[in-house]
Amino acid sequence: MNTKWGFPILFAGFISIFSNLSNAADPLSKEELEKLLSDNTAEGQNVKWEKGMTWYFQTLGQVRKIDEHGNRGKGRWSINEEGELCVEFKRGGERCRSVVPRTDGG
Repeated sequence: MNTKWGFPILFAGFISIFSNLSNAADPLSKEELEKLLSDNTAEGQNVKWEKGMTWYFQTLGQVRKIDEHGNRGKGRWSINEEGELCVEFKRGGERCRSVVPRTDGG
């Protein structure tokens, strides 16, 4: 695994994969999102299961995740024509959502 796990970037927009943020700004553009995610790590909170998650987005479209209980997963990520982040794992299928910055700059 890449050493970037120890230096995560934080952005709450990523949480929008599993929830809607009512106080969100405009969604990131396709180019902004690709630059933000490619070869980077993100942390967020899975609202449905109330557990922290860390995701590593490889440049070539693979994503790896681990939750606070040590559960791991591998999948694929892409950005669709509408500029939404799409993540697909074996269980759960593909989910696409807009990614937005938080109003506090996160």
